[in-house]
Amino acid sequence: MVRQEDGPGKSTEVVRRPVDEYIRASPYGPTATLTDLRLTLRRSSPGMSVMVLREPGLITYKGTGTRNALEEQRGNPAYADDLSGLLDHLPFVVEAGCGTSIEAGIPPLHWLHEVYRVTARAGNDLTQGYAFTLAPASDILIKEMLTDTVRKVDGMVAMFRSLFLAEPTSAHRTPKALYDAGHMTGPVATHNFDRLVARVGLPEAFMRRYDQRIPHMPFPDDAKSVLVIGLHADRRGVQARARELGLKVFYLDTEGVTENGVGKPYLIEGAREGDVVVRSGATPALLHLAELLNVNV
Repeated sequence: MVRQEDGPGKSTEVVRRPVDEYIRASPYGPTATLTDLRLTLRRSSPGMSVMVLREPGLITYKGTGTRNALEEQRGNPAYADDLSGLLDHLPFVVEAGCGTSIEAGIPPLHWLHEVYRVTARAGNDLTQGYAFTLAPASDILIKEMLTDTVRKVDGMVAMFRSLFLAEPTSAHRTPKALYDAGHMTGPVATHNFDRLVARVGLPEAFMRRYDQRIPHMPFPDDAKSVLVIGLHADRRGVQARARELGLKVFYLDTEGVTENGVGKPYLIEGAREGDVVVRSGATPALLHLAELLNVNV
């Protein structure tokens, strides 16, 4: 990395990095486009201004936040068979992604990208990269609505229909039992809008708002750890703040998906050194944790 002076008191970091190295750390996967990479960098670093290919196989970054953007990549977490390690870090706070909602029959939020043609997604594959639909000529949403109205409208309301039909599962009721027993604390940091957490009686703190990149998360003073359930992609602000407060971070995730009948790895992008990953579905792992703590669900 070099630092480029832009005038009195101003400087810009300029970094070169192999393209394949960045793609491995990118949530878009091995088919990432240059547009995908730019979008990822701008999300992780608002100061990022330029990213260009100047030499074969190398990306050049330029911006005030370049170093932070490059450091935002997966580390080497520890792996455990179950959540028994949480017993040494009680009480814990929960951050919930779409994993618990999927278990309740609700499609993942990225599924809307296909329905509303936000990206050039032609299926529900997670490990592939998809460019965002930015050119009007590439946007087929209006055409679909006019030429295949019934089918398209049904697809557009399918997500919301599932919200009304879904019921809380053991992945929601178990945290409530642990909360009532004093092993879990604080509101659930949630990225979901299905309100299933609230329906079992747990307080929620919403992390997906357009006016704030990551809203404030009120960590209780007695919290010792954070349990992140079924959360991928670029929503890592809560975990970063937890580490700053000295909280232990645990992940509960299968780290895999099935696409077209084929199982594929889907690693947690935000895992860091010192974190613990438990590869499991939410329901069995949480029920086992309740058993370890002698809590009836």
